[in-house]
Amino acid sequence: MTEVRSNPPKTLDTPENMHRGIALVLLPGYGSQQTTIDQNEPKGLINSPHVDRGFVVATVLGWLHQAGLDVKRMAPAFRLCVWPETWESQALHGPQMVNALVKQSEAFIEEMNDTQPALIVLVSCYLHDALLVPEVTNELKPALGKPLMPPTRLCTTRLRAQAQRWERALVISLPIPSQRTTPAFVEALTNELKHWLNQDG
Repeated sequence: MTEVRSNPPKTLDTPENMHRGIALVLLPGYGSQQTTIDQNEPKGLINSPHVDRGFVVATVLGWLHQAGLDVKRMAPAFRLCVWPETWESQALHGPQMVNALVKQSEAFIEEMNDTQPALIVLVSCYLHDALLVPEVTNELKPALGKPLMPPTRLCTTRLRAQAQRWERALVISLPIPSQRTTPAFVEALTNELKHWLNQDG
């Protein structure tokens, strides 16, 4: 299913996303099915109407907008990251995926430490699980500092969505948009997310 897709094009570097911006972090393979060439070449801002970054990016931006984040105004602050760029192994699930993410975390850690985002949006609970593995957490201290609290569930549904404050950033993890992310789920999620995002201005 996702194997036929590529990664979405990265965003162009801007002064806003090179330091203390917003990192939108995906697993590999969630770009547009139409992407065929130069998908690794950065293109435009996160909301550019001329760049097709696929259903997942568009949907998550919609959720953030619904939760009160002015995506249009903040577009230059977004940078799109894919952790990892490609899987070394296929058909990974659950703990296997977390282990693989930790093993392939070097480029992600380097990008986070270089850009030190103020807000990190992880599009998969497994990304958050991997972030909390001590060997990753320790390497991310320049970007994040230490966690100030454990992850907090954003809604009571089976789909995991979490927020966690660190010394230098707010980390949010959201489920990958799918048929299971129903309008009722999105409403519950965005209503709770508003409280977290509003604290950051």
